[in-house]
Amino acid sequence: MAADGSAVCAAHGGTWAREVVMVRPACFGFNAETAVDNGFQHASVNEQETAQAALAEFDAVVRALREAGVGVTVLEDERDPCKPDAVFPNNWFCSMPDGRLHVFAMKVPVSANGGAPTASCGSKAR
Repeated sequence: MAADGSAVCAAHGGTWAREVVMVRPACFGFNAETAVDNGFQHASVNEQETAQAALAEFDAVVRALREAGVGVTVLEDERDPCKPDAVFPNNWFCSMPDGRLHVFAMKVPVSANGGAPTASCGSKAR
């Protein structure tokens, strides 16, 4: 453990978080609004297959993090309204060792205005 309580990764010489929050997407897919300047995003021929693969990858990452000793809180996205990139929360945040919480808004208006779930808007944590 590092002095701040985070886990130390000997293989990479760095530290990582003790706890993370992840959003399990209910409607993962291509988002034309964010794809404009996101080189990682490409339209899929088979959206259903892409969504299933995303869920499998999501669950595998949750398992791997937990096996590595990282606490994971999973928020379940809701299908309505469909949020194709809910896996990337509407705002991202950083909690500091002194208890401060920094919240950063996303660039795209639909995301910045609550396009993805938060614990206070009906999402279910597991």
